[in-house]
Amino acid sequence: MARLRTFVAATWVVMTIAGLVAAVPAVTTLASTAQDAGGIDASGATDVTVELQALFDRTPDGGTVRLARGGSYRVDGTILLRDRRNLVIDGNGARIFAGTTGEPVRNQFQIRGGSGIKVRNLEIKGAHPHGGLDGYVPEFEFQAGITIAGVTDIEIDRVNIHDTYGDFIFIDRLKERDDQDTVGVWIHDSTFARNGRQGIAVIDGRDIVIERNRFTDLARGTVDLEPAGELAVENVHIIDNQVGPGQLLFVPMAGGAPVNRVVIARNQLHGRVLSVSAKTPEGQRRRGFWVVDNTTDAPANGPPVEFFRVDGASVHGNRQPVTAEGRALVTTTDTCDIAVRENNVAPGTRQLEGQNRTCNLAVSWEPPEPPAVAGRGQVNAAPSPTSPPPTPKTDDSNPIPTLTLSAGNSSRMIPKLSGKTAPPAPAIARETISVPMFHAKAPPTVPTRKIESATTSIRSLPYWSPSLPMSGVATEAVSRNAVSTQVAHAGVVSNSCWNVVSAGKTMVCCSANAVPAIVRMASVRL
Repeated sequence: MARLRTFVAATWVVMTIAGLVAAVPAVTTLASTAQDAGGIDASGATDVTVELQALFDRTPDGGTVRLARGGSYRVDGTILLRDRRNLVIDGNGARIFAGTTGEPVRNQFQIRGGSGIKVRNLEIKGAHPHGGLDGYVPEFEFQAGITIAGVTDIEIDRVNIHDTYGDFIFIDRLKERDDQDTVGVWIHDSTFARNGRQGIAVIDGRDIVIERNRFTDLARGTVDLEPAGELAVENVHIIDNQVGPGQLLFVPMAGGAPVNRVVIARNQLHGRVLSVSAKTPEGQRRRGFWVVDNTTDAPANGPPVEFFRVDGASVHGNRQPVTAEGRALVTTTDTCDIAVRENNVAPGTRQLEGQNRTCNLAVSWEPPEPPAVAGRGQVNAAPSPTSPPPTPKTDDSNPIPTLTLSAGNSSRMIPKLSGKTAPPAPAIARETISVPMFHAKAPPTVPTRKIESATTSIRSLPYWSPSLPMSGVATEAVSRNAVSTQVAHAGVVSNSCWNVVSAGKTMVCCSANAVPAIVRMASVRL
């Protein structure tokens, strides 16, 4: 038996050690998914394009590339990410900048294909020495800060792009893969300043959300939606942005391909007119536009919003002064169901002018909600400083079914429970108590002594009695003294004993221990 116990113990030790040894490679693999830029020059003195490209290439899908905090990386070429999956680029507050003018089509980043890409907390500086309102240089207009082509679900978070010859962000299709569309782009909480062309240009893509960003000093349009050929732009939400001065239009929508379902809402413009133009090519129709609750301090000389061959649009709640007397906020050409009202414009300015007919389209007055792309709207999209309380593992955490009214309910407001409704769920999940509460004791209580009291009954005294004269008998309204004299009145009287206690009220005289016999006398005061 002793040998058996020794054998069993030895076997257990071997299995434990083997388990630890087997776990080591797994831990090593997890650690290798995060790659730091240690060893790469972060002073900005040398071109590190090759070194950074190698760092990205050796980081596996699902991993994170983390730059040095506050580092400065000179990139005279282009960082290319092709068909990457769930890769995170954590700039860590670092800067990537171009030290030379470079080739006409040089980008700081090109992201082609792949899905689940996140770029956050990074500064990107282009090579334009004079970017801004007069910064358009045709030779270098295709030098973008970031080019996105054929990617599914990409997030640009807290990225500062400035001084580029071309667009800050260029969204395209993937030409080498049968024009694969870009689907699901979330650009938020970023800053874009001084360039040579558009702010964000979209020539192909759908489900795009551009929100809470800052734009200023743009050489061309702020957000340009301009598909061509067989491409298309659909379901774009431009919301809650701060927009400064720029040339041309705030949101131009030209191009020869479809542009549909565009929301422009709650943007604040300073020194820039709320200029929105949806120009549909002849022979085509575009549908679904919302221009809602935008404000600007820059006056417009003519109609700043225009629709050509558009079906269904809602324009309301905007503040845009129009200085040309008699002109309108919105002008239309060959459109139907364009609803314009409740906008704040200058006196003498009309809401709508042009050709607009009714075609009974089901276009909502309020804009639709943005799509949940690239983690937008998910609980873990923006981690909070503290973790949420754990969800209790009980049936009470299940959703409560909708209440139904049962027959016979007398209230229109309060539903009558039928016995089939689940118990209510707790408002919050309480933390589990891990310390025994031996110290918690209920305080002792002393029973209250029961005090005998007279049994009373109060009811109203009739204001008229057939036993009293027609003139009535006055009762004492303020006296609460016991009646010492009781006079029997001739006639039929009430068969109760009354003690006058207040005006219009009487009290039955009863003892605490016994109930007296009925006295056929009325207690009144003459």
